[in-house]
Formats: sequence, C-alpha cells, structure tokens
Amino acid sequence: MIITTDVNWTISTDSWISTNQLSGSGNVTISVNCLTSSVTREGEIKITGGGFTKVVYVNQVVGDIILE
Repeated sequence: MIITTDVNWTISTDSWISTNQLSGSGNVTISVNCLTSSVTREGEIKITGGGFTKVVYVNQVVGDIILE
C-alpha cells in the first residue's frame, strides 16, 4: 500500500491486520500482513492525517487477502 501525502499520518487496523509502520510523515510504502484464517472476514485499515481519514477495506477469503 502506498501513502502519498505531505502531512503526518497514523494507521489503525483491526486486530488481525498488521502493517510495518503505524505512523509517519510524507510518502511511504506500507507492507500489510494478515493472520491466516479458516473463515472469510472483512476488516479495515484507517489512515488519518491532516484532518482527513482514508479507509482501505480488507477482505480475506480463507487465506487470500484482497485490498479495496
């Protein structure tokens, strides 16, 4: 996932989703990892900065990960 901005930002996720950075400033490429699951599930990655929030929806289908 690529964050393109000129402000400080923070990331929050559901408990089964992790990123290699939770905060930073400016442009960066973020790695996303998810715990494996035996059931399909949906979650969110919220990126907040400069008074705005962007939500990236994560769908995991029994081991596969789809970012939207």
